[in-house]
This record gives sequence, C-alpha cells and structure tokens, in this order.
Amino acid sequence: MRGSPVLRRRILEAQTSFAWTRLDFKGLIKSERLGPNDSFFHFSLLPAPYVGRLETADVFILLLNPGFSPGDYFGEYERRDFRNALVQNLKQDLSDAEYPFLFLNPRFCWHPGYQWWEAKLRKILLEVADAKHKGNYLLALKEASQCLASIELVPYHSRKFRDGQLADRLKSVQKARAWVNNDVVQRAAKGELVIVPTHKWNLRNRSNRVVCVKKGAALGFHITPNTEAGRLVLKRLLKKR
Repeated sequence: MRGSPVLRRRILEAQTSFAWTRLDFKGLIKSERLGPNDSFFHFSLLPAPYVGRLETADVFILLLNPGFSPGDYFGEYERRDFRNALVQNLKQDLSDAEYPFLFLNPRFCWHPGYQWWEAKLRKILLEVADAKHKGNYLLALKEASQCLASIELVPYHSRKFRDGQLADRLKSVQKARAWVNNDVVQRAAKGELVIVPTHKWNLRNRSNRVVCVKKGAALGFHITPNTEAGRLVLKRLLKKR
C-alpha cells in the first residue's frame, strides 16, 4: 500500500469500519458490498470454521476460508431452517442429522455451498453411487455427508482472500492448526481417516493418507477419480460399509 504511514492507517481504519457494517439480506442487496470487487470479510455472516461431524468423519478437507455469495445472506437471514442447520453444525449437535455435512443435503440444493461442494465431488459421488447404491445418487450424497468434514483455516466469509499474513496472526487460526496437527493428523497416521489440505495448513508428520492441494490451486482444486486427492477420497468412501 502506497503513501504515508498515517494515510495507510486511515485507509485501513476505513476498510475495517466498512467490513464491520451490520448487514442482513435486505441490506446487502442495497449495499456496495454486493459487487464483485469486494474482498472484505463478511462479519454479518456466521463464522464457518468447520462443516460436518468432526468426531466421526473420516475424510477431512482443509480449506483457506469460506467463500462468499449473496445466497449466503439469503440463507442465513431469510431461511430459518438453513440458519438452524448452521447453528447445529457450529454446536456439533449432529447426532441425529441425516446429512451431517449440510452442504450435501439436497434440501439445501439452492444454496451456493451445496452447489460448490456437489460440483467438486460429483464424479466421486457418481462412482460411489454406481459401486455401492445401484446408481442411486441421493444415497451417495447421504453416505458422503456422513463421512466428510471440512475445516477452514480462517472462519470468515469473503469473496476473495488477499491478506495471507492474517492467517498467521489470528488466534483462531493458531488453534485450528494446533488441533488438526495434534489430533486429525495423528488419526490419519493410524489409518483412521484421510486428509486433503490446501498449502497454507503447514501440516506436520504427513503420511500417504495426506494429499496436499498445490499452491495456487486452493479455489479451483478438483477432487475427481483422476486426481491423487480424489483417488484417496474415493478409496475411503468405497471402503465404508
């Protein structure tokens, strides 16, 4: 950022104030934040540090931060059933959930989260449907939802994520890294689960059950039977009874 330290500080203060402006769906569609060039965090949305049943999932996908679409505001502020599902996920109150990974729940197929995840996993899901469920795609969605969890390094929504240094300063990020390294990675080493991390997670003690997404591929990464990560995930799903 060019200019004097005072100018840089004032610009940063203005940006921070802008990002903290409280919005709901009706406010968003009247706001400049609706535009495609906005790169600030959306603090009016619930943080999303993880999705899925963390205690029993055996496929962990580690991402940078949750993306953003206007549909996120619609879901949280106009659809009570969807917001309740988000809150249950945060509380890990998922013991009776039919779809613990809520973004594979067909009930929420209108949401950008479902559309993103279903597209990423579609070829894997088709393989599972054909191999285990006589081609029934809904049963494949349900099974994958029981097995899958994702963890975000930074839990706040944004359309773009430019401040990579932030990931090294937030306490929530430090705790997420520590938990993954001290728990999830160790369970992977024992063969209890598999991990697909993006490059910024800096995992320790990697094994052949950890396949890292290459730098620069985090947003557009593919999980298909033709990729190393996809083969790892598919093998795990096919082993499930």
